[in-house]
Amino acid sequence: MRCARVLRSVVCAVALASPAAAQRSVTVLAPTDNPLRDGIPAFTVVADGFPPADMPLRFTLQVGTNFGFATGIVTDTTVSASGTRATIAPRHVLPERTSVYWRGVVTTAAGQQVNSDVTGPRITATWLTLLAPNNPNGSIVTSKRPTFTWSSAHLDPSAGKWQYEIRVVGPHGEPIVNGRTDITTWVPTLDLEGNTSYRWLMTAWTLAGDTTRVSHTVASIPSAASNWAASSDRCTIFDHATIVNTGIRSLPLIQPALGESVVNRVDVKLCACRTGGACLCTDCQCGPGCTCHQPTQSSVTAS
Repeated sequence: MRCARVLRSVVCAVALASPAAAQRSVTVLAPTDNPLRDGIPAFTVVADGFPPADMPLRFTLQVGTNFGFATGIVTDTTVSASGTRATIAPRHVLPERTSVYWRGVVTTAAGQQVNSDVTGPRITATWLTLLAPNNPNGSIVTSKRPTFTWSSAHLDPSAGKWQYEIRVVGPHGEPIVNGRTDITTWVPTLDLEGNTSYRWLMTAWTLAGDTTRVSHTVASIPSAASNWAASSDRCTIFDHATIVNTGIRSLPLIQPALGESVVNRVDVKLCACRTGGACLCTDCQCGPGCTCHQPTQSSVTAS
């Protein structure tokens, strides 16, 4: 402030400062979970304290794998808006299971830039997860048409929906059945063979062309009724381990009392006999055309 004495009065000239850059601030509204659930999240860049002279504003979202954003830029998107905020969703799915950082940048009409604080690191979402059957070493199922289910990283609606292709291949990689869908469950359109190992392969892609693939093995062991009904007029032998592990037929595990012996407790073999269109097993007394396998006698004594 400068003052001058004029006659007997003092006149002071006061210079009013223009809005300081420090009054302007930028924040980014974004998902708070870690790891992220969204493969393509929506980010809202908010400008506070910008005077009308700064308008119109340009809003930039930067996502990268480096805190300083000098390298590793994943997305760098700029939009214009007439107001003081803009919502931006990346076009592509963020790289899965990766540490990322993000920030917003607002540029005024005069070209002045104001940055937000940097957020991160955050772990990005897994693109595709097979839920059932989901054992990489093989899952036992009891249906000839098992239900396959999976989950995928959520996409912002602006990115559209995931598209899926499911393929089931045989023990030697031969194609068995396939299908396409945009939901996260699928049932084969034909029966799988019993007692056979298959591999199911899932491919998922977005409208922007992001693609991922996952596969698992499934050992298809249909239920007793469906498997026996498909048998010819002969005996089908199931050993005890198969029966117990797959539920083809339950065997009572008789616990002997102290000092008692129980015959046929663990090493028993069963016959599946086809009689009059139904599969029966009665002490290995099969009908015409069946060959019986007699039970293995074993003794278990409680101690």
